[in-house]
Amino acid sequence: MDVADVGPDAVDSPSLDREKRMPTYRETADLIAARIKAGEWPPGAALPTTLDFAAEYEISEASAYRALSLLVDRGVVVGVKGGRRYVAGSTDVIDP
Repeated sequence: MDVADVGPDAVDSPSLDREKRMPTYRETADLIAARIKAGEWPPGAALPTTLDFAAEYEISEASAYRALSLLVDRGVVVGVKGGRRYVAGSTDVIDP
């Protein structure tokens, strides 16, 4: 793949498009979902923490928390009360 072929939607590009008029948490959720769908974290795998995602995407911890909560609502991620979040059992539900 040529570098010119890699666009803002490429799975290996975790950076946010700051020009989009989409809430940061929603764009972050879509990027994480795309990475899950690509197999970076298989079903049942523990995801990085909210703080880890906040640092990686250079966003607030609140935005990272909202992104992960949105993925829980979508059924992509399963949350454990007081604990980590894990990839749901099937990637069929992912549609970023």
